[in-house]
Amino acid sequence: ETARGNNMANRAAKEAALKGTPVLAVKLIDPGDPNLPETPRYSLEDLQWIKRLPMTQCLKGWWRSSDNKIILPEEMGIRVRSKIHRASHMGQRRLQDLIRQSHIKIKDANSKTEQIVSKCKACRLTNTTQNPHNPGTRLRGRGPVAYWETDLTEVKPGRYGYRYLLVFVDTFSGWTEAYPTEHETAQVVAKKLLEDILPRYGFPQMIGSDNGPAFVSKVSQSLATTLGI
Repeated sequence: ETARGNNMANRAAKEAALKGTPVLAVKLIDPGDPNLPETPRYSLEDLQWIKRLPMTQCLKGWWRSSDNKIILPEEMGIRVRSKIHRASHMGQRRLQDLIRQSHIKIKDANSKTEQIVSKCKACRLTNTTQNPHNPGTRLRGRGPVAYWETDLTEVKPGRYGYRYLLVFVDTFSGWTEAYPTEHETAQVVAKKLLEDILPRYGFPQMIGSDNGPAFVSKVSQSLATTLGI
């Protein structure tokens, strides 16, 4: 089903009045303590899994694999993977390779890594994909604030230095957010996403624009740079 995202954005841009916009702070997640504890806590399931591994040994409370890698308890392994991903936002394959080449061994490393990357809201936003459908058409979001359509429209005559109107439209509900801007750049779009859209509605699954995938890619890159990811 195609959505009326572009038409709604254009219509809202023409109808919306100039208004002020509050600046909302974005709080980034602390990756946490990078050090492992002195004494691990292995669960019964962990010990049963370790016993099935060949030639394991316990040294100073830590179990080690046959290639002398430290075997982490499953719960700790999940926390370690999450910390690494929050600090680097590596993709699934790169994160799996990093863990594989490290001095640690984690149960179900590949499947758990896939889950962590797929649930990362920052990665879902910055890894924007090009719309596979015909140019000029947009899919409707499957739920509220899942898919935003954005558009920049020139306002004539401009007032107080504001020459453009930046419009975000939720393609599922038709809800519209409009902001006056001085410039027509991807950095402006990323700034408004950080200051207003993300703190209020969270990370969407996708962002589209009538300006094309190259423009959306610039928005994603600017957002990633600002977030430090």
